[in-house]
Amino acid sequence: MDSLSSYPIPDEQPTLERFVKCKKYNLRQDPHDNSKDPEIYIRNDDDGPILSWAPAPLPEQYHDLPKTDVSEIRVRECSPESCWPYKTEVNGEATFFKPLFDFKEPEFWRELDALGRNYRAGGIDRLAGLRGIATVDASPTAVGLLTTWVDGTKLCDADKSERQAYSEKWSDQVLSTLQELHESDIIWGDVDAHNVLIDRQQNDAWIIDLDGGSRPDNQLQPSEANKETELEAVREMFATLKQLLPEESQWLGPFGPAY
Repeated sequence: MDSLSSYPIPDEQPTLERFVKCKKYNLRQDPHDNSKDPEIYIRNDDDGPILSWAPAPLPEQYHDLPKTDVSEIRVRECSPESCWPYKTEVNGEATFFKPLFDFKEPEFWRELDALGRNYRAGGIDRLAGLRGIATVDASPTAVGLLTTWVDGTKLCDADKSERQAYSEKWSDQVLSTLQELHESDIIWGDVDAHNVLIDRQQNDAWIIDLDGGSRPDNQLQPSEANKETELEAVREMFATLKQLLPEESQWLGPFGPAY
């Protein structure tokens, strides 16, 4: 995940609660003031999450999954592009945080369902699995997902020489992980070089992101045809990237059928 640069955090140990229960302000101009320098009024409406976050009640079928209150989740790094936190820490363990966005709600629930099923089944090697659900209040209300933190490099950012040297190994690992997902009737749905991370320590290829990539429902059904199509998309991805420089592969994908 080194393609995301570190963004400074104002406090030494801020928690995710700051992003969920922050003050909201509205700026209002006096409609009757037509001067060149009109009065601006600042009004504190209420508390709430930062822009685009959409906390929602956690459906009962997920109440058995591990949950962590936002007050117990430490923010370690934020994306410089959006200022959204992405690297977090829970009880000393690094985790990846994925917020529940108002513009990606269906994808969020699909990913939670897939990760939850995988969690109950005992997990899969080299899959960024569920570490917990970030929640707020006792209801509980879901704020986002906490998944395995993989200290690595996105496949799309790996050097061409590395891709050529390890393409067969990485491809075999991703295919193996994907076949285990398929055995649980889970479709990855987003075969993309941005969604494969190469672990720096072990040089292993990990699958991340099970939200389906906004594919239509018919392409996300666990049919034998869709499973085989997805396996072929992985083979195509590695064969294509093996010939390209990192800067040539940033906008490739997703691989697989058009939608």
